[in-house]
Amino acid sequence: MTKPGLRERKKQKTRSAIQREAMRLFQEQGYDATTVEQIAEAAEISQSTFFRYFPTKEDVVLLDDYDPIIARLVAARPAGEPVATAIREAMLEAMGAVFAEDEKLVRDRIEFMLSVPAIRGRMFEQSSATQEMLCGVLSE
Repeated sequence: MTKPGLRERKKQKTRSAIQREAMRLFQEQGYDATTVEQIAEAAEISQSTFFRYFPTKEDVVLLDDYDPIIARLVAARPAGEPVATAIREAMLEAMGAVFAEDEKLVRDRIEFMLSVPAIRGRMFEQSSATQEMLCGVLSE
């Protein structure tokens, strides 16, 4: 796997900073009381930059890079392996790697996904994209 270029690494850093500051503010003030303006200020970016990375405030909790990781891991599973086993093992490996990188962030995001109705609703809307990705990988 090739290392991302400088531009992509800078984008990843900015995206991580936005998400980290948003989660900090959500923990301190509550989700509903935190504004995009406050998140942008804490991350030292403009509001328009926030919206380039995250279309909505809910997306700062929901959006991540997990689907491509899971897709790669499912595709690497042995041919002929039962589908449920392939998906389970890929998910376990992916989540192990994600937790090792930043367990607190993952746990905080999950807490907000389950406790904030606006985020929970968007989460269910977005689950179809993950399902389509898995179907595409499995059909290959």
